[in-house]
Amino acid sequence: MKSVLTACLLAVLAALSSAQEEPDKRFVVVPFGDLTGTPPKPVPLFFSVTAGVTATVGVESITGEQKLDFKIHQGNPGTLTLALSGTGEVESVAGEGLKDWSVRIAADGARFLDLRPSFDPEHPPATLSVTVRTRTGMATGAVPLLLPSPGEATGFALSVTLAAESGTDLRVSKAEGLLSLDASDHRRFLGHGVATLEVTAIPSGHAFPDLEMIGSRLTGRVAEDGNSVAFKLITTARSRKENARADLAAGIALSGLVSGDGWHVVLRDARYDLVAERGGDLPVELDFVAPVKRRGDWRVLDFNLPAGVVVPLTLGGLEKGVSFDASQAVVPEQEGEVWRGFLPADGMAALAWRPTGAVTDGALFYSSSEITDVRIGSGLLRQNSRIAFRILQGKLGSIRMRLDGPGEILGVEGTNVLGWKVLPAEGDGART
Repeated sequence: MKSVLTACLLAVLAALSSAQEEPDKRFVVVPFGDLTGTPPKPVPLFFSVTAGVTATVGVESITGEQKLDFKIHQGNPGTLTLALSGTGEVESVAGEGLKDWSVRIAADGARFLDLRPSFDPEHPPATLSVTVRTRTGMATGAVPLLLPSPGEATGFALSVTLAAESGTDLRVSKAEGLLSLDASDHRRFLGHGVATLEVTAIPSGHAFPDLEMIGSRLTGRVAEDGNSVAFKLITTARSRKENARADLAAGIALSGLVSGDGWHVVLRDARYDLVAERGGDLPVELDFVAPVKRRGDWRVLDFNLPAGVVVPLTLGGLEKGVSFDASQAVVPEQEGEVWRGFLPADGMAALAWRPTGAVTDGALFYSSSEITDVRIGSGLLRQNSRIAFRILQGKLGSIRMRLDGPGEILGVEGTNVLGWKVLPAEGDGART
């Protein structure tokens, strides 16, 4: 009997031994919050905005309507924030799905428009459309329009359309961060960031100069040797009497015709004057050359055109890879193969550019440190590692680490972590 029991016991032990030699293929699902001790952070909010602004300018006030279309790419849109530039007040905000809104003023005086949608947290909206109505009081001189700015938006597109009330003459005196649409008579603009648009309004019939230039456009092309720029000025001279005269330009040399139908140009004290031979609107086209000066690495243009309104500028012929001096009065933006900007209302055409050259990042040098919390329980090992990187030089675009041993990565969190993944084992048998 003992021999039989001994044989059975040996058989059981042999079966257990063989079972332990097989790899343990069991797995345990553990909530990430139980592993780290804290719940996972919410997905960050990313949204983009398309803003269409229509402003009607009168002698006493500017009324504006802003149509804002939000697109939520990810995250919970508890509060959508846009910055506000310019003067004026927000009178109302309305839209389907809007819970409430407010205008917030920061410590530095900056203003923000906060919008809170109404939605089910389990099913956040993908879009939101609202209409914002604004009013700005007119004052003596130029008045900046109240415009939306990107704020916390990751993408932003802006269009502005200007209109004048009956009995009002509208003039644009400053436009920054905007491009004028062709054939719009400087009444439609596009932008993609913080913009400034200043206007003046004068009652119709108010006393104007005897001769002024309206609807001006300036197109230039840099010479191959880079020492000059050939410009063409297209404008309309509005004359209110015969032989009216006005300043035309300084610091340039005329290179084409000096007269046309009803007008001619005269030289006076190193400046050119435009003379209207009769009253009315006279189309004028002038070709001239402006010298390019050298100031260190910068190539500088500096000349004057008639003051009063902003003049759209198109500049071509520049070599690839140039940057403009942001401290100058004119800072064009690239659009295809040309650069577009505005001459300010004072007529000062001051701009500078230089080749950027090949810019390369320095070699990457960084250090890292790791603190690991390992907890061993019944049949399960939990590991929480905190890894810190210190970048000494260069850019750290991605990190690749070798993973030795079994186990699975349940989550990776960090302020600057956009995504992560585990790559399968390669030749050395280790995952990364």
